[in-house]
Amino acid sequence: MRILIVTGEFPFPADSGAKLRQYHLIRELSRSHYVFLCSLSTKMPPLVSLNEIRKFCDAVHVEVRSRSILSKCFDLAASLCGTTPYIVRANTSNQLKRILRDLLEAWKIDLVQIDELCLASNVGQDFLAVPMVLDAHNCEGPLLDEIANRTQNPLIAWYRKKQARKLCRYEERIAKAVDGIAAVTTQDSQYFKRFNSNVIVVENGTAIPAQDTEPQRSQYELLFVGTLSYPPNEEGLLYFVSKILPLIAEQIPNVTLRIIGRKPGRKLRSVACGNVRIETGVDDLDQALNSSSCMVVPLLAGGGSRLKILEAFAHKLPVISTSKGAEGLHVQDKQHLFLADSASSFANAVIGVLRQPQQSQAVTKAAREYVERYHAWNLPAKALEGLLCRAAKRSVPDDSENASRPSQKVLITIPHKTLLGPQGHRARFDGILNLLDGCEFHLLLPRGINFEDLSTLPQSQLHFFDEPKLLNLDIPFFLDYSLSFQKAAAKVCREESVDFVIFDFPWGLSSFRSKNLIPSIYLSHGVEREFSDVVLRDRGLSFFPINAMFKAAISWIERRACHQADAIVAMSERDSALLSKTYNVPPSKILPLPQPVKAQVSREPAEPKRSRFKLPTDATLLVFHGSFRHLPNRTAIELLENSIAPLLAAFDKNARIVVAGLGVEPKISKNLIYLGFVDDLPSLLAYCDIAVVPVTEGSGVRMKILDYFHAGIPVVSTKKGIEGLPVCNGIEAVVTENNPTAVFEGITRLLESVELRSAIAERAATFLDRSHSPRALRELLWLHISQLFGETYARELLPDRAPGHAVANFTNSM
Repeated sequence: MRILIVTGEFPFPADSGAKLRQYHLIRELSRSHYVFLCSLSTKMPPLVSLNEIRKFCDAVHVEVRSRSILSKCFDLAASLCGTTPYIVRANTSNQLKRILRDLLEAWKIDLVQIDELCLASNVGQDFLAVPMVLDAHNCEGPLLDEIANRTQNPLIAWYRKKQARKLCRYEERIAKAVDGIAAVTTQDSQYFKRFNSNVIVVENGTAIPAQDTEPQRSQYELLFVGTLSYPPNEEGLLYFVSKILPLIAEQIPNVTLRIIGRKPGRKLRSVACGNVRIETGVDDLDQALNSSSCMVVPLLAGGGSRLKILEAFAHKLPVISTSKGAEGLHVQDKQHLFLADSASSFANAVIGVLRQPQQSQAVTKAAREYVERYHAWNLPAKALEGLLCRAAKRSVPDDSENASRPSQKVLITIPHKTLLGPQGHRARFDGILNLLDGCEFHLLLPRGINFEDLSTLPQSQLHFFDEPKLLNLDIPFFLDYSLSFQKAAAKVCREESVDFVIFDFPWGLSSFRSKNLIPSIYLSHGVEREFSDVVLRDRGLSFFPINAMFKAAISWIERRACHQADAIVAMSERDSALLSKTYNVPPSKILPLPQPVKAQVSREPAEPKRSRFKLPTDATLLVFHGSFRHLPNRTAIELLENSIAPLLAAFDKNARIVVAGLGVEPKISKNLIYLGFVDDLPSLLAYCDIAVVPVTEGSGVRMKILDYFHAGIPVVSTKKGIEGLPVCNGIEAVVTENNPTAVFEGITRLLESVELRSAIAERAATFLDRSHSPRALRELLWLHISQLFGETYARELLPDRAPGHAVANFTNSM
């Protein structure tokens, strides 16, 4: 089932009770369903927070909304005069309404879960055909009425009473409209059942930490955790500091109160001195729970159940609470915690725990057993899942090991028909597709494609667009301005319910991304900005100002692609670092993924079969291949012809250089043998002795070098030719300076030593097996996708790994 969850805050970092509930329920639901998240936020969450949520969500959208003082005053006045409560007006956004409508269509949502009542106003008529469920963290109307009754300022009390009446009416209207309600406590469920029959209790839970040893606790440190702008928390803390803490300090002068929470008000900040301190930016709450002496929960009002108490129970931290503070939990005084409702009894309970901590060990042990049995997050998540399935009229997913999600649908855009020819980037493209096995492929191709070029691709559904042209030049980066491409891509995504899109090269990504909300991967074949000079000279566009204009356009499009893509797959660590530095892209977004190469083929005896290619049987053969429509390859041929071949002829008359590839006419010129296009490259390479790569320009990783490694041929290459591959000179290859004389000297080293050739070829094969194994790279690619798009991707295609385990390992290795 495809579930859209709408939250009022981004769920990570989980530094409040509401966020903890959202985060853990999202994580648990993602184990069996597609989960999509849309959050309303005052600022864009940092990348580390987005990446954490993307482990579990198939797509994430954050709608940033900043509100001025003027707009707040307007909402306040409008809520006094109208029927809509202020908290609802403050969380209503016309932009969010439009985004939700788009998400509903783009993500093919089966059910919407509204997290908190105040967000329901953003779901309008477009959602009538989609089942909706409300996750009610509190009974908002009665809670505000209770707070109003305790408010001393008569003007504020009057305002809260008025808002409470409006909120009760609004809450009743929404409760009747939705298809199901998840209440936090039994008391809350009884309230909602007056308006809706499909109400269940989905209690709060807690993550259960492993505790092999008892934590080392401070002797006299009290702990309070909660959102400090929440009125019941603020009221309870002020009560504790003014009435209870002085009684404790009389008996234990060095006692301290540590308050952890967000958005403390002016009154709370004023009491933060001496033995009271407030911390608003604590990243490691576990450390605080393990180091404090006890937790205090002095609440006098509020609803729901206290996540802070469950967290303390899980960490075996003693809890002293008012009865109101522990409301909603099935716990007993002195068995799971200590309850006290007066200031003196509360102080005495705290003093007893601080002075005799060993006597509370039985209580903390029972509390730990209580949360393990009743409040591990998988239990409330299972209850919520049942509610969602009933609301959507679906059966609850099977828990058996054989239950699995459907395969992902992937749209792959190919910007130019020549990319499907026998070239290096085609090998790269084929290799990545092989790593995505198990997916349902949809290819978006330019019209006029040669269908024979598709023969090696996985079985796919084909879709077409009209290739843009300017002055009869096929320049693929004009896809960014191609209406035909944009319409075709959007149509495929909409009609086929595509899960994510792969863009082969950056062309077209930014125009697609600006109108679609589907996750996208930019498959980089190099740094286009670095390669733009070569491309422009190759197209005959080297004159100014056309040259400068196209270079600027290429840089602009590549920058937009890097920023708008959800993930980038680079060819090497070098390309990854260069993209990150050039375009200010977070390194965690980029995966340096080597070209996958299968196990090394066996070397065949050369002499008997060289005649197949009309090669001399008694000569030492050096080989260079590639598409000679590509300018760096043509430049390399010129170096071979004009500089390296004459030197080689003088050194060894029995040596020949074999040149093969698209765009080369078959001929023999002195010690150079031009074969033209060879349809069985592995066999040709099996009959050659040394590979030569005299490339001096371009970018990316040369697929030809991996072909040579795969064939077991020792390689002599310039530094530019082998750029991007982490090999060492004299170990996996002979690496020279970028000039023909240095290349020739490298060739002579290998010609003079058969042992060196054999040793380098063996080490190159080991390098391939270690760094380019398809199985290892398949896991690396899917783990990167899962980290950015959601854990569900890793779970489906890497079934042998436990959910979350693979992602954690990959994250730690970055």
